[in-house]
Amino acid sequence: MRYALWQFTTDYLQRGKIMKVCAIVGAGPQMGLSIARVFGKAGYKLALISRSADHLATEARALEHMADYEVLGFPADASDPASLKNAFEHIKMQLAVPEVMVYNAAARTFEPPSTIDPSAVLDNFRINVIGALASAQQVIPTMKERGSGTLLFTGGGLSLNPRPEYTSLALGKAALRNLVGSMAIELSDHGIKVGTVTIAGYVNKQDGHDPDVIAKHYIELHNAPPSADNWEIIYPN
Repeated sequence: MRYALWQFTTDYLQRGKIMKVCAIVGAGPQMGLSIARVFGKAGYKLALISRSADHLATEARALEHMADYEVLGFPADASDPASLKNAFEHIKMQLAVPEVMVYNAAARTFEPPSTIDPSAVLDNFRINVIGALASAQQVIPTMKERGSGTLLFTGGGLSLNPRPEYTSLALGKAALRNLVGSMAIELSDHGIKVGTVTIAGYVNKQDGHDPDVIAKHYIELHNAPPSADNWEIIYPN
């Protein structure tokens, strides 16, 4: 496995463009890593995006037993569209415009509607929704030109069954689900697959929500034909 932060490596520039790239925004220790493993096994070069360079190094080490993986890390703040644009520009420069973009970032504030600070809702919304939109917009133009590509998003069961203690996350996941549905309608005729895996539960192997099992549904959506109707997998269904 090879790994380097973009600001510390130049060898990929010298080796030419690699087309089979999967970019994962929000490459955290559970779903992010499991999604990376699934696409790495399918032959994709992995571009991991996370806020912290230290976290990226940790995630890369967690993949190091897979010697055939090629992993690059790109620090970016998912709440900041300019930061995301900068990261994707470096992905395009060092690899290529991703064939697959997975948005897995999320934020939450544990307060009910009656007491939550509206500014906290707005801050969370920037990560839960605006970051997803901004990331997708970095790759959509080239995907349209190619007539192919995949946009995948990690959804949540709170979009279907809200709970007051998760107000900010429920609002974000509901808006994200609506956004994904709109994207599917708009982009399916351009050959772009859009989908969301709506995870109805807390990701934890011991509780029956094994991230390695859930991640298989991401590749399932990727391999499915583009559709304005078939854009969501609810887990467990």
